[in-house]
Amino acid sequence: GERRGAVYDRHRVSRRSLRSVLSLGFACSGLLSFGVLPAHAVDPGLWRLSNVDRIPIDYQQGLAPDGAGSVFWAGASSGVFRGDEQLVEKLNLRQAIPGFVRQADGVEQIGDPTWDPSQGGRILLPLSCRSGGAVIAGCPRAALAVMDRALIWRYRVRLEQADVTNIGWAEASPEGDVVWTSSGRDLLAYSTADIVPAAGSATAMPLRAVRRLRDAAPAGLVTGAAFSGGRLLLASRDAGRSQVWSLDVRDGQSPSTRLEIERTVAGEPEGLGAFDGRGGLLHWVVAPTVAPGQTPTYRAGANALLSFLPAAEAALDLTVAGGSLRAGRPATLTVTVSQRFAGRTRAVHGASVTAAGRGARTDADGQAELRVRPASGGTMRVTARKQELAPDSVDLKVQRAVGRPLTRLPSLVVMAGAASARLTAQRLLDCSGVTGCEAVAPPRPQRCVAIGPARALRIKLLRRPARDVSVLLQGGGDVFASGLAGASGRQGLGWRIGLRGRPAGKGRLEIVAVYPDGTGALFVARTRPGRC
Repeated sequence: GERRGAVYDRHRVSRRSLRSVLSLGFACSGLLSFGVLPAHAVDPGLWRLSNVDRIPIDYQQGLAPDGAGSVFWAGASSGVFRGDEQLVEKLNLRQAIPGFVRQADGVEQIGDPTWDPSQGGRILLPLSCRSGGAVIAGCPRAALAVMDRALIWRYRVRLEQADVTNIGWAEASPEGDVVWTSSGRDLLAYSTADIVPAAGSATAMPLRAVRRLRDAAPAGLVTGAAFSGGRLLLASRDAGRSQVWSLDVRDGQSPSTRLEIERTVAGEPEGLGAFDGRGGLLHWVVAPTVAPGQTPTYRAGANALLSFLPAAEAALDLTVAGGSLRAGRPATLTVTVSQRFAGRTRAVHGASVTAAGRGARTDADGQAELRVRPASGGTMRVTARKQELAPDSVDLKVQRAVGRPLTRLPSLVVMAGAASARLTAQRLLDCSGVTGCEAVAPPRPQRCVAIGPARALRIKLLRRPARDVSVLLQGGGDVFASGLAGASGRQGLGWRIGLRGRPAGKGRLEIVAVYPDGTGALFVARTRPGRC
């Protein structure tokens, strides 16, 4: 339930987990030439999976963040969509390729798009052919289409067949001077200054590549790309392996390449995008397409968006606030989980928080409430985990038990007149603080108590005496009993509080019994006059 505050002493504990950072020598050993690729590479640990989101099945081919809060998506059904970095869709175009372009060029497929910051900003869509659901390897037409922020088609520019006959992705350089794609194992760059309306006319000559890096692309099918840290990252799938490789395309004609990520995933890796959001800096689309008999790693019916962070920044930070802990007594802890990367601290949504056998997940503010009951004195560890992020934990001191702690929820019988009702506690509270019991949102009422013509409300505890009993009876905006009840029976089992009339309609009764060990039991019931 929602916590309305705390009437007990609070403490804060915060501790950073030790961060393990790859040594420079290990990182350098990952620098390889694609001409001598190993038969099977091993993930070098440069990136950690930080978050997994379910995204619409239409967002399959890839994504293009514009750096200003918007993300553009391309779908397998040749649709284009615009959303924000929180994955809220703002605009959609289910069929983005005009009919006359389909007829003239035969293109039906949109690959991983890119945002081109040049010429005021625009979306560039890689276009290719399809036949029966499969991309034609020798498609005679490959093109780059231009679309504006409002998803309005502007024009398309054909690419020279001598350079490329099929493209599945495009990625503009951070400077916006060229846009990269691949043809087989070669990487091609086209000048964005050449992508203008005149080049899209029917009589215009196809666009020629201004640069070619031979054998620079990884083996297998390249499905998407993104620039990060000045390097071009390429997603690929080959022999059942899903990988991301990177290279510095500014480094001459033979740039060094490096394996960034390798994962074994039942599904099809698709486009890449780099933006600060969803708990990561690099984002990879994985479609739930699998071979017959396989089960997707991520649930079918939606694509998965995998978000990654550099390993050196992929760590959680845990903060715990709560009252003093004593063995055998319940307590509520407020846990806050955050992470710091790219110079900012952010709340972590969906982190798993555990302590003393209890668990919860953090909300959008990075907070979770844990109701715990330590079994013994000493320390209790609170731990936060999420995906591949380095976990964090804190150890809280637990005082030894005083008296005999409750082992089960207590019961009582309440009477106001001739009728009686038996109630079982719905919640245990920590009442060991000097200012009273912890404050929590009361649970839903259980059962019904009939308030007959009586001068007092009588309470009979079952099995165990209490230190004190407080009562609140209200209805219709009036209070009919409030405060501590007086002991009226043997061995502290009977309690009594005077009534200032009785409710004329439906009401509510709250009783808190506090036991000698400092544990409180909360009872909540609805009331009616006369009979229930």
